[in-house]
Amino acid sequence: MHDPGFGDDAVVTTDVATLVAWHCGRLSLGQAQRAGMQVVATPADQRMLDGWGRLSPFAGVAPAEGPLRTNEATALSRTDAAEPSTAT
Repeated sequence: MHDPGFGDDAVVTTDVATLVAWHCGRLSLGQAQRAGMQVVATPADQRMLDGWGRLSPFAGVAPAEGPLRTNEATALSRTDAAEPSTAT
């Protein structure tokens, strides 16, 4: 891959947790910026970027209640694999 030479329209710097929360729609761009996200862009590009924060197909899905422990996830996948298929 190479830089096509067009330059950057916007540069976003943040931690992974803030990026995911913004992308999934749990934080607005303003909230993400208050949480430490840095955005270097023109005002027009910042307005466009604000709409990108809810692009995840899971943006409207509420987080699951409580953490799913690794051993539970493993047990669930083993149960699914062990059940015979009923499809014909």
